[in-house]
Amino acid sequence: MHVSTKIEEELREDATSEEIATLVASTCSVAEKSVATLVECATQAGDAELTVRMSQVMQVLANMPGQYPQDEIVSDLPACFFISLRTEIMQTLSSSNQKVDNQFVCQISQIYAALLDVAIVKMAFPRADTWHTWNLEDRDQFESYRKMRSETSYDSISFRVKKR
Repeated sequence: MHVSTKIEEELREDATSEEIATLVASTCSVAEKSVATLVECATQAGDAELTVRMSQVMQVLANMPGQYPQDEIVSDLPACFFISLRTEIMQTLSSSNQKVDNQFVCQISQIYAALLDVAIVKMAFPRADTWHTWNLEDRDQFESYRKMRSETSYDSISFRVKKR
């Protein structure tokens, strides 16, 4: 059974499960540590498929439906992956001896645009009557979540395809 299948099944059952959050955190950590290699493969070897697919998996996690932390507790976990990916790609794009396929950049930019689209909703405070029902821990978690996901708009704008 693939990790992504296990994650998907578990999330369908309970998106607030600590067990699934641990599995997602481990998956995101491995993905984040692989960013440099993924970008190198995509740019130097010309094989962007794995990078795009990994980004899509992380996008699904980041765009998990529901209000954080009430309905789900995993959508913050891919944030470091996306920050690292953006940084690595931007460094590669600015390198004078590297040429990056515009199709790859377009695919990644679409993923970041989808992240931004969902982040606008997910980062919004709940209605006041809902907010007041939350305990202090949930409020603190939501504030931390907003800070963690705050790079989303910067990440998204970084991928405008420049005419060369």
